[in-house]
Amino acid sequence: MRYDPLPPQYQQPPQHQPPPQPPQQAAPALPQQFAPPSPLPPQPASVPQARKGPDDYSAGARLLATQMAVAGSDRYEIRDRLVNDFGIHDPDPLLDAIIGTR
Repeated sequence: MRYDPLPPQYQQPPQHQPPPQPPQQAAPALPQQFAPPSPLPPQPASVPQARKGPDDYSAGARLLATQMAVAGSDRYEIRDRLVNDFGIHDPDPLLDAIIGTR
Protein backbone atom coordinates (compact mmCIF):
# COMPACT_ATOMS: atom_id res chain seq x y z
CA MET A 1 0.00 0.00 0.00
CA ARG A 2 1.31 3.37 -0.95
CA TYR A 3 0.55 6.75 0.65
CA ASP A 4 0.35 9.81 -1.49
CA PRO A 5 1.05 13.21 -0.03
CA LEU A 6 -1.96 15.36 0.71
CA PRO A 7 -3.05 17.82 -1.93
CA PRO A 8 -1.73 21.36 -1.27
CA GLN A 9 -5.09 22.74 -0.03
CA TYR A 10 -5.09 20.19 2.81
CA GLN A 11 -1.49 20.59 3.86
CA GLN A 12 -0.72 22.64 6.93
CA PRO A 13 1.21 25.83 6.34
CA PRO A 14 4.81 25.74 7.56
CA GLN A 15 5.25 26.82 11.18
CA HIS A 16 7.01 30.16 11.51
CA GLN A 17 9.23 30.66 14.49
CA PRO A 18 9.61 34.13 15.94
CA PRO A 19 13.03 35.67 15.42
CA PRO A 20 15.42 35.21 18.35
CA GLN A 21 15.31 38.01 20.93
CA PRO A 22 18.48 39.90 21.74
CA PRO A 23 19.84 39.18 25.23
CA GLN A 24 18.46 41.50 27.89
CA GLN A 25 20.82 43.92 29.51
CA ALA A 26 20.96 44.46 33.24
CA ALA A 27 18.94 47.43 34.48
CA PRO A 28 21.06 50.50 35.19
CA ALA A 29 21.75 51.26 38.84
CA LEU A 30 19.25 53.60 40.46
CA PRO A 31 20.44 57.00 41.58
CA GLN A 32 20.76 57.38 45.34
CA GLN A 33 17.53 59.38 45.55
CA PHE A 34 15.56 56.42 44.15
CA ALA A 35 17.38 53.65 45.99
CA PRO A 36 15.32 51.63 48.48
CA PRO A 37 15.57 52.90 52.06
CA SER A 38 18.00 51.24 54.41
CA PRO A 39 16.50 49.05 57.14
CA LEU A 40 15.48 50.70 60.39
CA PRO A 41 17.95 50.54 63.27
CA PRO A 42 17.16 47.85 65.84
CA GLN A 43 14.86 48.88 68.65
CA PRO A 44 16.08 48.70 72.24
CA ALA A 45 15.28 45.44 74.00
CA SER A 46 13.28 47.01 76.81
CA VAL A 47 10.62 49.45 75.70
CA PRO A 48 8.74 51.01 78.61
CA GLN A 49 5.13 49.89 78.66
CA ALA A 50 2.31 52.37 78.97
CA ARG A 51 0.22 52.18 82.11
CA LYS A 52 -2.96 50.20 81.58
CA GLY A 53 -6.36 51.80 81.78
CA PRO A 54 -9.45 50.14 83.28
CA ASP A 55 -10.57 48.88 79.85
CA ASP A 56 -7.29 47.01 79.26
CA TYR A 57 -8.09 44.25 81.77
CA SER A 58 -10.09 41.12 81.09
CA ALA A 59 -13.84 41.16 81.60
CA GLY A 60 -13.46 38.52 84.31
CA ALA A 61 -11.07 40.70 86.30
CA ARG A 62 -13.38 43.71 86.03
CA LEU A 63 -16.40 41.62 87.01
CA LEU A 64 -14.64 40.12 90.05
CA ALA A 65 -13.43 43.53 91.24
CA THR A 66 -16.92 45.01 90.81
CA GLN A 67 -18.63 42.14 92.63
CA MET A 68 -16.15 42.24 95.49
CA ALA A 69 -16.55 46.02 95.82
CA VAL A 70 -20.35 45.71 95.91
CA ALA A 71 -20.06 42.92 98.50
CA GLY A 72 -18.07 45.26 100.75
CA SER A 73 -14.50 44.00 100.27
CA ASP A 74 -11.84 46.63 100.79
CA ARG A 75 -9.36 47.74 98.17
CA TYR A 76 -6.53 45.55 99.49
CA GLU A 77 -8.61 42.34 99.43
CA ILE A 78 -9.67 43.02 95.83
CA ARG A 79 -6.09 43.89 94.89
CA ASP A 80 -4.81 40.59 96.35
CA ARG A 81 -7.38 38.57 94.37
CA LEU A 82 -6.54 40.36 91.12
CA VAL A 83 -2.81 39.83 91.62
CA ASN A 84 -3.06 36.19 92.75
CA ASP A 85 -5.93 34.89 90.60
CA PHE A 86 -5.47 36.92 87.40
CA GLY A 87 -1.73 37.64 87.54
CA ILE A 88 -2.30 41.39 87.19
CA HIS A 89 0.88 43.15 88.32
CA ASP A 90 -0.62 46.64 88.58
CA PRO A 91 -4.38 46.52 89.30
CA ASP A 92 -4.49 50.09 90.64
CA PRO A 93 -5.98 51.71 87.47
CA LEU A 94 -8.79 49.13 87.51
CA LEU A 95 -9.38 49.64 91.22
CA ASP A 96 -9.37 53.42 90.75
CA ALA A 97 -12.08 53.08 88.08
CA ILE A 98 -14.28 50.83 90.21
CA ILE A 99 -13.72 52.06 93.77
CA GLY A 100 -12.26 55.48 93.20
CA THR A 101 -8.86 56.93 93.88
CA ARG A 102 -7.17 56.32 97.20
